[in-house]
Amino acid sequence: MIRAAAKNHEHVAVVVDPADYPALVEVLSGKQAPEEAARLRRRLAWKAFQHTATYDSTVAEWLWTQTGQTFCRRASMLRVCVS
Repeated sequence: MIRAAAKNHEHVAVVVDPADYPALVEVLSGKQAPEEAARLRRRLAWKAFQHTATYDSTVAEWLWTQTGQTFCRRASMLRVCVS
């Protein structure tokens, strides 16, 4: 739901950090210009995508540790293997 809300940031404000509540309340009270509200929604969407990306990465890494296999990939000219 967080990711879906972030994708619709032109019309929806998604908050994943309680520290953003005061800025959101300021915008919702009508004390900010529409351009400022749009900037806040974009920043909140960015934070939401960062939040979900971190979560997805953490889950993927944990699941990989459960397989007991070695993972190799090419990073430019280097071959990186993780077991």
